[in-house]
Amino acid sequence: MRRVRNAEVMKLTKDPALAALVIAPDAEIYAIDVSFSQLKDKAELAFLNQQPTSVVLTPEAVDRLRAAAGVIIAESPEFKRLVKDVGGRIVVQPAPASSPVPAR
Repeated sequence: MRRVRNAEVMKLTKDPALAALVIAPDAEIYAIDVSFSQLKDKAELAFLNQQPTSVVLTPEAVDRLRAAAGVIIAESPEFKRLVKDVGGRIVVQPAPASSPVPAR
């Protein structure tokens, strides 16, 4: 599509539909696969695949699903390319310390 948009003939067109191609943004597409199959930890993959498909999950299951999504995204070659292309960097923040249970 970029070749078509950048062709010399596109600069001469009077067709509004074709002219719209010339002013379209130069978008870059990043296809980031966040499926469980991307997990290297097979035990975690097995656990997550065993979860019921309901909206009721244990707090542990929710935490593990969120953690797995983070791992999958962080290891994605397309996500790494996206971060590099935009000049970004990933900052990993430590998990918040759990507050102690007050004595009764």
